[in-house]
Amino acid sequence: MNNAKLTDCALCGNLISSHAVSCPQCGHPVSIQQSSPEPTPVESINVTVDLLTKNLKTIGWCQRQICYFLLMVFLAIIFLVVLNLTGPIGMFGRSDLETFTFIIFVPMVAYALYALVCSLILASKTLKSGEWVIFLLLTFVCGYFFGLLYINHRATALIRSHGYSVGLLGANASQFNHKPNQE
Repeated sequence: MNNAKLTDCALCGNLISSHAVSCPQCGHPVSIQQSSPEPTPVESINVTVDLLTKNLKTIGWCQRQICYFLLMVFLAIIFLVVLNLTGPIGMFGRSDLETFTFIIFVPMVAYALYALVCSLILASKTLKSGEWVIFLLLTFVCGYFFGLLYINHRATALIRSHGYSVGLLGANASQFNHKPNQE
């Protein structure tokens, strides 16, 4: 029986076995220097790359959902401000404004819960154990949007570190089917 040593993952800092092919937390391949002295079989490398690509797809998809939510909140605020400015004086009465607010509020709450689930998935795949404390404080103490912005920033950095592009609304999932752009 071989004695496995624990080493830090180069990407997320999670403790991993020296015999592991990839990090179980983020899927990052373990370098040859960190792993066991015997060479890694080609099949293991392909499995590791597939696992990393799958994790990046999940991270990119969750990040995009959070970006959609933030955009939806921004547009809803603008819509309600415009309605409030034109409220009783304009074409909408006060009761209409309250109806529009309710119509916007209910789907926003449902989507906010969905965005929270996506942010927790992102946190599990991108944060080290100590960073979870920061994420939870930002999310539940300082305000929900600070936590979403923080985890979105971490996901963007991780995706870009693997050579993929990230736009205003997050990473496009179709790009993970191809090799990353190496700059």
